[in-house]
Amino acid sequence: MRKLFFVTSILLVISVTAFAQFETGNSLLAKLEKDDVTPADMESAVEIVTYSALATGYISGVYDVFDGHTFSSPKGVTTTQLADIVKKYLKEHPETRHENACDLVRKALQEAFPLKSPALPKMKEQNIVETKKKDKSEKD
Repeated sequence: MRKLFFVTSILLVISVTAFAQFETGNSLLAKLEKDDVTPADMESAVEIVTYSALATGYISGVYDVFDGHTFSSPKGVTTTQLADIVKKYLKEHPETRHENACDLVRKALQEAFPLKSPALPKMKEQNIVETKKKDKSEKD
């Protein structure tokens, strides 16, 4: 009995590992493009909504993790807007769609909403003031 339990456990672990897949740009785009199809029946409509929800949820998760760290989105951005940005990015970069979807979503949102460093304007302003002071002291 123990032997059967052990063998069953190992087979279960192997089968779960074999089916574990990470989201790629290709699979994410396929889910996002389901929205472009008009459902023929109720079963198709449920499939479209499911795929759309999976894609939007995935994008929202990446957004929540990286917003304010690698990109800075404006207030009021919607999940539909985020999905549109990612979909556009994936269509424009087919050479990268085999890559991990998390990285591609992050890159798409970075491109759309570049991170604005609050320290940068202060540094520029400080350099301008220091340069003016230096120029003024050299003239005196």
